[in-house]
Amino acid sequence: DLELQIVEERPNGDILATFVFQLDEPGVAICAADLNEDGMIDGADLTALLGAWGTTDEAADLNGDGAVDGGDLAELLGYWGKCI
Repeated sequence: DLELQIVEERPNGDILATFVFQLDEPGVAICAADLNEDGMIDGADLTALLGAWGTTDEAADLNGDGAVDGGDLAELLGYWGKCI
């Protein structure tokens, strides 16, 4: 399990906001465009996306429109590099 908690405080110590992000499922990619889950958006992910081109593969449908197409390619290229 991975948990990230962000607490924003006012100068007087009052808590303004608390955000908690939790990742419970092993193997779930932190970046959706990291199709092979290696921590990088790179040629291997591009290859996986192109292999799913024209299908309804949910893993490769990065923009959630129901089809793997140019919109998903644009998403992947927009995240190119290290997965943050």
